[in-house]
Amino acid sequence: MIQCIGLGGRYVFSASETESDIYGFLFFDLGYPEILAQRIDDAGAIICLVAAVVIAINAAINTRLTRIFDTVAAISVSSWVITMALAHMVRGGLYAELALGEYAVRIAAPIALVLLNRESVTGNEKHRHAPAMQVMIYAVAATFLVHGYKAVQCYGPFTDLILLTDANTLRLNFEQSLVENALVAIGAIDVLLAGLLLITRLPAIAFYMAFWGALTAISRMTAFGLSAWPETIVRSANAGVPLALAFCLVFTQKEVLKLSMPTQKVLSTFLAVAALGIGAALATSASADAPLQGTQPAHYRVIWTDDPATTATISWSTAERGSDHRVNFHERADPSNQGIAMAASGRFTGGEVELYYHHARLTDLKPSTAYEVQMISDGEESPLLYFETAPSDDRPFSLLHGGDSRSDQKARRGVNAMIAKLVADSHENDVPSDDIIALAHGGDYIVSGNKMNLWSMWLSDHELTIGTDGRMLPIIPARGNHDHGKPFNEVFAFPDDDKNYYGISLGSEVRFVTLNSEISTAGTQAKWLDKELESARGSHRWLLAQYHRPVYPAVKNPGAGLQSWVPLFEKHNVDLVCEADGHNIKRTLPIRNNKHDKTGVVYIGEGGLGVPQRTPKTDRWFLQSPGMADKGDHVFILTFEADTLTGKCLMVKGDVRDQFVLNRRD
Repeated sequence: MIQCIGLGGRYVFSASETESDIYGFLFFDLGYPEILAQRIDDAGAIICLVAAVVIAINAAINTRLTRIFDTVAAISVSSWVITMALAHMVRGGLYAELALGEYAVRIAAPIALVLLNRESVTGNEKHRHAPAMQVMIYAVAATFLVHGYKAVQCYGPFTDLILLTDANTLRLNFEQSLVENALVAIGAIDVLLAGLLLITRLPAIAFYMAFWGALTAISRMTAFGLSAWPETIVRSANAGVPLALAFCLVFTQKEVLKLSMPTQKVLSTFLAVAALGIGAALATSASADAPLQGTQPAHYRVIWTDDPATTATISWSTAERGSDHRVNFHERADPSNQGIAMAASGRFTGGEVELYYHHARLTDLKPSTAYEVQMISDGEESPLLYFETAPSDDRPFSLLHGGDSRSDQKARRGVNAMIAKLVADSHENDVPSDDIIALAHGGDYIVSGNKMNLWSMWLSDHELTIGTDGRMLPIIPARGNHDHGKPFNEVFAFPDDDKNYYGISLGSEVRFVTLNSEISTAGTQAKWLDKELESARGSHRWLLAQYHRPVYPAVKNPGAGLQSWVPLFEKHNVDLVCEADGHNIKRTLPIRNNKHDKTGVVYIGEGGLGVPQRTPKTDRWFLQSPGMADKGDHVFILTFEADTLTGKCLMVKGDVRDQFVLNRRD
């Protein structure tokens, strides 16, 4: 019953959470109208709330009729949770393939109730609890196995639960390394106990699991505040199921724990549904529409993650491994001074598509200088292309920002073509501040970060940002929640173990910091951010940050950065924060101490580079005037001058949806 309230309250009563993966699957992946997808999602939440009432009535009255309604309610809730898990698997995300195991206790709680009702009708007291116990045993083991595996991998949100609980409550100043070591130990214990439960059926194991399940559920509120109550009670089954199992094990003989034929049918049906879900997840793979051939270079791109005035990474892909990959380059104004940079190469990880990456790092370049480049793989040549390094002095310029280019290829291509034209037009006039020097991408490039066929499509579409004269626009990449797995680092030339947060200077007066909202936001990353902002604030006029999950979202729940990063943004007077993930347009009013303050920080976003758009929740306080919210494919143009930072939200059809001006801080 408590779980039902959590499942319903999470999406109906919560001030922030408004959708499940079912909504996302229907709207983004199947193309349902947004209002229909939202109503189906809301219907599921309401069904769960009604089920809670029905279950409570049956517990109080317990007649044959109420047991029938109780069974229908329980089956409805379990079916809804299974559907949520399958939708999460299909949509992708870090560890999405483990969703059925992670949700196993939430699925099992209603199923166990159904089995207990059935056995109570038969009147066989000796074997009454056996089928339900079997379901609970396997469900608890599955959930603890998945959680243990994620803990051993030092899953970022788990790390944040501990670090933020410490910061808000314990105040023991845990180091992130200590927390991660503890997580590895906790995860190993969870995996071990899952196995022992299956083998020994010891009540003590189930009692421990109940205690740990309750502790981890409560940690949502100790880390994120009382407003996270739905996140706590939706996990009530994490404690309730092993607790019920523990008492059943105490009072039941082990020899009765044999599956009856009806129970076998229930479990077989569940496994069949799980198999269908996995098949559906695999079936979502699409083939790249522009296959590469041999060692012919393709997927041209320029990447800025270091000093962009003197350094750039030129990257491309080939279908075959090859043996000799290099870039020929020279100043566009001086073709006689030819340079050669050898590429670091390897095979992309992810799926059955065989593709190879090549990254040539150019160093000791001149600031504000156009360089012509040609990528060569085993004698096969790319077209002659060029890019321009960033300035190193104090001069006006413009920067593009956007995010979420993952689900609507037609829209993505349209935005990319618009970007190419914007860049070309910006350099054709005589206004230096119009010159667009790079694109900062806030993450979610594709739907499932482990699928190279999808990356290949994105990389092919990214070539549409290249101008008709061969100008390539450098990209400043951030990782999104759909960009899990190794391919992200391989696409953007990060080292294998890189954490994907860094800072670069654009000119002498703009510091642009990229954060990673997909790992622990607290601990090491927050400490780095504090030092980075402190140093940058004293040496740069303009201070900006970008990352994926919004802390003041127009639709979704706030990311963990609300606790980890916002105090640092306000401490160091960050001028502008660029977010993504929400699939809408937003600009907050200036915020300090969680309220409107003209000296505060402005947040913009939330992703429109090629993804279906959500309708923003315009009643949220931080979107009121002078803030705004809307939806549509878009990109932000940020223009930096001596005393002002001007922002403009440009729609794909060319109309300006929003404009704002930030004045230089005193």
